[in-house]
Amino acid sequence: MRATTLASEVLELALHPAFASETIQTVIAAKNNLALAYAVDEPDRALMLAEEAFELSQQQGDRHREAALLSNVADLLQATGMHADAMARIEQPVAIYAEIRIQAGAYQPEIWKLSEW
Repeated sequence: MRATTLASEVLELALHPAFASETIQTVIAAKNNLALAYAVDEPDRALMLAEEAFELSQQQGDRHREAALLSNVADLLQATGMHADAMARIEQPVAIYAEIRIQAGAYQPEIWKLSEW
């Protein structure tokens, strides 16, 4: 059995107790981890799970988590060939991270480290 298949199966099982716990953060984490496990073999399914995790995170108001999940969504959009959508989406977490830094009083202009997809 391939490692990604085993990881996906274990994480699928983790969704059930996550939903049963009624702790939204647990559900978000389970969906995000499952999305990352599916990213290689089933990018469309991974994208759906990552979007669901992001939508749930918006309800919590944790801007840092939202930005991290949006970055994952952008990576998955890129992996599924939706390059324009990926580029549009990747701008959102950058803006959120900048907003977080400004609110924390830690804003310092800097050069972002960029790499090609």
